[in-house]
Amino acid sequence: MSYKCSKLLSLNKNWKTKTQQKAEMRIHSSASLKLVCHFFGLQQDCEYDSVEIRSGLDAESKLHGTFCGGQVPQPITSEGNTLRITFNTDNTVQKTGFEAAYFMGTSSR
Repeated sequence: MSYKCSKLLSLNKNWKTKTQQKAEMRIHSSASLKLVCHFFGLQQDCEYDSVEIRSGLDAESKLHGTFCGGQVPQPITSEGNTLRITFNTDNTVQKTGFEAAYFMGTSSR
């Protein structure tokens, strides 16, 4: 399977909040999806800032990981045709955020 870039996701230092916030992105495709992170600049403690990535749309879907800090996760390929990305943040420390692109699978002929 080959993948075609579809969209860039970004929540960066311009994201300002005065309270605990949660942003959820749901991505649907006709085939599998691949998520590639370009940079990660969140607080080290996942209790304050984190990005959770799941294959599927509900809370019981396969968890690929909960990421925080500055370590860029390896590319993630969905198990099906959906990904749910949840960004949690608070108002204590402002970091640079994260940026990722997702790619939709295409059949190679």
